[in-house]
Amino acid sequence: MKYSVMTMPMAFSVMVKYHFDRDEEEMREAYCEMLDMIAEAGYVGVDVMDAEVRMFGMEQMKSALSERGLCIASYLVMEAFAPSDAGCIAVAKELGAACVMLVPAYKEEYDGMSGADIRAELIRRWTPIVQAARDEKIPIVAEDTPDLRLHFCRREEVGDVLDGLDGLQLVYDSANMLLVGEDPAAYAHHFKGKIAHVHFKDMQSDKEDKAAFPGTGLVDLPAVMRTLIEDGYDGWLTVELKIDERGHRRALADALAFARRCCGEKE
Repeated sequence: MKYSVMTMPMAFSVMVKYHFDRDEEEMREAYCEMLDMIAEAGYVGVDVMDAEVRMFGMEQMKSALSERGLCIASYLVMEAFAPSDAGCIAVAKELGAACVMLVPAYKEEYDGMSGADIRAELIRRWTPIVQAARDEKIPIVAEDTPDLRLHFCRREEVGDVLDGLDGLQLVYDSANMLLVGEDPAAYAHHFKGKIAHVHFKDMQSDKEDKAAFPGTGLVDLPAVMRTLIEDGYDGWLTVELKIDERGHRRALADALAFARRCCGEKE
């Protein structure tokens, strides 16, 4: 298994501070410190948002990752921050990203629409992006999202979009399906052969999207990983990190150690 970490919870604080004070030098120092902690903890990849690349700069991002022996496991195209279009595929290719992840956001235009109609709109909007990814031979994925307003979390809902958009694969998130009463391990097995990326996530509750530090929540993560491995998955495993009282450095290391144990690896 190859291990990555989602930069989002750490990068957001850097981005927010930069938004207000516009101190580019301080922003770059803080972002590089974050990458240092990730590399020192033992990760070999990061999942980064398109907004991070715009903030940090394409060439600076490539250089900073290379200097630390990191690569981009997944390039997240966040519709909440910028309209997604086929141009994101060229950016991902330039960055050497292992895959592109489409992250839908709820829009006012969806008010009053049925789940089927929202999914049809996602398929319509994503079709040229998926086509561009196929042309460039870059895997492109979407997650079983915890935003239930999008009606894109249940097995049948996710299946509708995967079946309706040739080339799109699944980012399996190990916790989101708790919000719709589905078993994580059974969910993973249901999508055997269609999973191209995995988010290693735990949840405090099955009523709201509230993360728990891996191994302390409701998800039986060892069972999830046994299922994935038995079904032949051997790609990227991205830790979704919940920072708690142990702080960033120890949280990064502890989460990776637990993920490796769940995958049957010796520490």
